[in-house]
Amino acid sequence: MIILDSPLRSLEIKLAGAVTTNELEWVVSYVEMTTTTFVSAAGDGVSNGATAVVAVAAPALGAQRQIKFLTVLNVDTVAATVTVQYHDNAVVRRIVTFDLPIGAVLVYTDGEGFRVLDSTGAVAGSGSSSSSGLTLLTADPTSPSDDTWWAVRTGVSPTETVAVKARIGGATYTIASITI
Repeated sequence: MIILDSPLRSLEIKLAGAVTTNELEWVVSYVEMTTTTFVSAAGDGVSNGATAVVAVAAPALGAQRQIKFLTVLNVDTVAATVTVQYHDNAVVRRIVTFDLPIGAVLVYTDGEGFRVLDSTGAVAGSGSSSSSGLTLLTADPTSPSDDTWWAVRTGVSPTETVAVKARIGGATYTIASITI
């Protein structure tokens, strides 16, 4: 859940650098809540290279904005690195950074979090998809980005291992593992 609960807090999108041909397109929907109101709202726009753009502006004093849905579509002619960040007055905090191939879309949904869909709409990655939306890989990614996670199955029956792993601060960690 992403909540903006101060007139100083906004949600921004930025790229690692300039685009080659086309800025990336984004769409967002959110609800604004006060003690007496609950109003839905939406917005859309395009990136501005390495300059952050505000996707959801800060709420008024006494209000909160809860992000429900966000997409960033790579319509450029090359892959792009996208950062979604939380801007709190003068402090900027990175929420996620993803590499988006051509035609891929970064999707955030409240309750599910972030994921990347390839140009066919499938969850990005290789292997077979699980019902949770997580792709079960047959080997670790060769160069995973920071702040990403994945599941990997190794071995053969009857000694297969499934592990959930995360890449944080340049290191890969095994969050959980089970041998089946």
